[in-house]
Amino acid sequence: MTNATGSQSFADTGATAAVAISDSAANNEKYQLAGTVSPWTTFCEGMTDIEKGYSYYPRQYKRNYSKHLPSDKNANILVVSAGPGYFVMFLNGLGFKNVLGIDTEPMRVKYATDRDLNVTVAHAFDFLADSKETYDSIILEQEINHLTRQEFLDFLKIARNRLSKGGSIILNATNYANPITSPDHLAHNLNHFSGWTGHSLRQAFKHTDFESCECFPLDNYVLYENPLNYVAKGITGLISVMLRITFR
Repeated sequence: MTNATGSQSFADTGATAAVAISDSAANNEKYQLAGTVSPWTTFCEGMTDIEKGYSYYPRQYKRNYSKHLPSDKNANILVVSAGPGYFVMFLNGLGFKNVLGIDTEPMRVKYATDRDLNVTVAHAFDFLADSKETYDSIILEQEINHLTRQEFLDFLKIARNRLSKGGSIILNATNYANPITSPDHLAHNLNHFSGWTGHSLRQAFKHTDFESCECFPLDNYVLYENPLNYVAKGITGLISVMLRITFR
């Protein structure tokens, strides 16, 4: 069986993540997705300063995802929308030996390959549909709000066929249960098509025959050497508590 693991709540920044347990180039893709301005198949919402991301994102990933990764360092892991290879670098740093990242934007992939990170140009839907490999974990680095709901369900069906027994999907999405951040999030990007809550994510994974799904809030305040990090963390934490009380 394929599984998922976590608990849904109002995340500090309106972000939530989920863990679900259970070579074609972009311009030749067979699966035509709705998003073309900021497509889901590339890590398009990272920092403008790509090099700076190599110090920031691994901290965020360590804080939020470490306990949800496979225990076996020989696990076969695929990172989708890997961009410059931030998550691939993070996994390599933890000792994972069999990690592949895919992304449709050659410029971003070059940043990764220049650092000897195993990232290649490929479209996630096509790659998984054509692949014969099985993966112990498939990690989606770009938030799934860039997919329509039907596209996300289609992806889950394709990805599930490539997961090993007990394998997991790890993803992130803006939490639309948060009334402060969700309206702006939907409106400010032309390619934000879908809103998700813990409940709707669990429905999606159940509909595509995953065994379980755990949702958990993301902590984006990981620049611990910056005093303003703690101020922002405290303010958003207070807002989160107020939302819990108001909407419980």
